[in-house]
Amino acid sequence: MPVVTDESLWRLLRSHRFTTPLLRQWVPWLSQEMQKKGDIVRLTQSGCDAALMLADDETLDELVKQGLKQRHLTVNGQPSGLSKLNGNAWSSQIRTLEEYLLAYGPLLGKQAERSLHPLHVPGQDSLPDLDLLRSPFEAQSHVIEAVRKSL
Repeated sequence: MPVVTDESLWRLLRSHRFTTPLLRQWVPWLSQEMQKKGDIVRLTQSGCDAALMLADDETLDELVKQGLKQRHLTVNGQPSGLSKLNGNAWSSQIRTLEEYLLAYGPLLGKQAERSLHPLHVPGQDSLPDLDLLRSPFEAQSHVIEAVRKSL
């Protein structure tokens, strides 16, 4: 990191190097813990406040898991034991994949968009006019365009 600030750490943690879903409000705690554990090592030179990031994706995953379990980190202002599912606060662990996707789907989707660069995004990318015997449904047109772009 060229300079040790919450903003520079946030940018680094959102880069392609890390896939852990994060919230911006977690960065101060993550920075402090990473420095304590030696995952961020300050480089001392005169007039320089740079640092070396030694943590990998697995290390960050574990740190976030620890922060959520110990309630240092919260999601939507709720501690990890309390989350919102369909607008209602609920406690205990998520029990099904459906509950997990309802609770964390938007966050995971944003992370996927940041780390993956889709070739075609329905609703954002236009569809070409296709000269076919039958007109495909809109969803089929998006699939055709995505495949065409991948070739």
